[in-house]
Amino acid sequence: MLPRAAKGDVERGFRRHWLLSALLDDHCAFRERWCLGPMQTLLALERESPDDLAVVGAAFEPGATLEAIAVAVALVVPVQPGTHRTAPSV
Repeated sequence: MLPRAAKGDVERGFRRHWLLSALLDDHCAFRERWCLGPMQTLLALERESPDDLAVVGAAFEPGATLEAIAVAVALVVPVQPGTHRTAPSV
């Protein structure tokens, strides 16, 4: 999905929004947790992993770069089933 969001056509915007709207649901699914909606998921991230919240939050900012979105996707999507990355300490 990310490469399609980088294309220079009208589909780019659609793919970008689709990717961002699925990010929190995917975050929960890959961690085998219920997604209780964006507010509760963001509050849980704030409580449990503030560094991850900062990465995801940067992707949700209006005008976020594709690079910021790619970093959030890399954080959310596991390398292998049952694993996930955490944000690097800043």
